Amino acid sequence: MIVKQLIDEDFVNYKKASMLIGFPSCTFKCEKDSNCPGICQNRDFAKAPNIEISVDKIINRYLDNNITSSIVCAGLEPFDSFEDLYNLIKYLRIDKENNDDIIIYTGYNKTEILDKLLLISKYDNIIIKYGRFVPGDKLHFDDILGINLSSDNQYGEILKPMNYKIIKNSSLSHTEIGDIVNKIKLNDGYCPCRLEKTTDTLCMCKEFKDFIKDKKLGDCHCGLYSTIISE
Repeated sequence: MIVKQLIDEDFVNYKKASMLIGFPSCTFKCEKDSNCPGICQNRDFAKAPNIEISVDKIINRYLDNNITSSIVCAGLEPFDSFEDLYNLIKYLRIDKENNDDIIIYTGYNKTEILDKLLLISKYDNIIIKYGRFVPGDKLHFDDILGINLSSDNQYGEILKPMNYKIIKNSSLSHTEIGDIVNKIKLNDGYCPCRLEKTTDTLCMCKEFKDFIKDKKLGDCHCGLYSTIISE
C-alpha cells in the first residue's frame, strides 16, 4: 500500500483520537470546479514522497496503540486509491474483527462514488466526509465528525447499508421497453444488438451478468436493464 503520511495519534480530524492515513492520489477536482488553480490545501502535501507500507503493518500498528480508537483516511483522495482503501477496511473488519470507527475524507459527492460506497456499506461504523473544498466559505461545525469543516457543502454522514438492484431501465417509456422486449422475442431470446447467437448473448447477456457481478452501475448493452443503488 502507498501512503503519503501516517500519523499514529491525531486529534484534529475527528472527535476521537485517531490514526491518520494520508492517501497518495487526487485529481484536484476542487480546483477544477472552483476554477481556482493552486487553492488546494494539499498541493504541498502532494509533493511529499510516497511511503510503501503493508496494510497489515498499518493495522497492527494501530491496534497496538491504546490511545487511538478510530482511523481517519484523508487527503489526498482515498477514493482515488480505492483498492487500498477497501483492503484496509476489509482487513480491519474481517481479519482483525475490529469495529472501531473508520472516517473517510472525500472531495467527491455521494452520487459520484455510489458504486464504491456500495462495496464498503456492508461494514459497520464507517463515516464519510463528503464535498469539495470551496475557497472563501466560512467554517461550520459538523455534529457527526465533532469538528469544524471549511466549506458549506461539506458534511459528515454515517454510511448506511445500500442495496444493489436490477430494474427495467427507468429512463425508457413503456413503449420503448415493449419494443426492445419484442425484438428480443423475435431474436429467439438473444440480445437484438448482437449478430452472434451464443450463450453469451442470450438475454440477460454475459456482459451484463459480469457487470452485475462486479456491482457496477449503468445499463445493459441494448438499454433494457439498469443497475441501481437504493439505501
